[in-house]
Amino acid sequence: MILITRPRDKAFKLESKLSNYGYKCHVEPLSAIKFKNQNILFNKNQVYLITSPRTVNYIIKKKSKNLSIKLLVIGLSSFGKLKQAGFKNLIYGAQDSDDMVKFLKKSDFKTINYLTGTIRNTNLSLKILEMGIFLKEIVIYETVFRKVLSKKCVALIKLKKIKQVVIYSKANAKHIIYVLNKAMVKKESKSLTFFCLSKKIADLLNNEGYNTIYCIKPVESSLIKKLLNSS
Repeated sequence: MILITRPRDKAFKLESKLSNYGYKCHVEPLSAIKFKNQNILFNKNQVYLITSPRTVNYIIKKKSKNLSIKLLVIGLSSFGKLKQAGFKNLIYGAQDSDDMVKFLKKSDFKTINYLTGTIRNTNLSLKILEMGIFLKEIVIYETVFRKVLSKKCVALIKLKKIKQVVIYSKANAKHIIYVLNKAMVKKESKSLTFFCLSKKIADLLNNEGYNTIYCIKPVESSLIKKLLNSS
């Protein structure tokens, strides 16, 4: 059985995909997303940085008046989604944050508007600021984490029904470590294998003694392939 920790809407979509391969899943969202009530006025002369699928969905909803805004995108699937939606000024699509940093070092941008949530890649922000680029962070949504694992999830871990866990972000990796410790199932969870979207996520779990497998290419299709190859 696979433990899916993504926000509810994303979790059920992933469960549906995995069920097609015969996997049984337990959906246990560790977080929920709450969008802030604000109307952002986009300026077509300014550059906007997007690093999460949530922000991509937000931008697409506002696309009728904003198809010409200049976008820097982290995540090849997000880049493709924006291109398909009709956005015309996609400056660069980076595979990950390191790739984006390399691109920005060669650029002449003076200011970047970072569309983000309350949980964000602070290391990326620092690297951009170190280049002398002014970074304006615009928070459009809040990530709210659950405080404890459900009784059912704890029981499944204790009974060793759950064998694998999928983790998509460093924030989720940190939080699952916290809730596993709080539920006092750290010992039992050491037999789990955590499938991570990137090496940086895996490193957080490795440092706590957990078993991990990570993707070289940080996209969901690669993560599913890793699961299939491990079966």
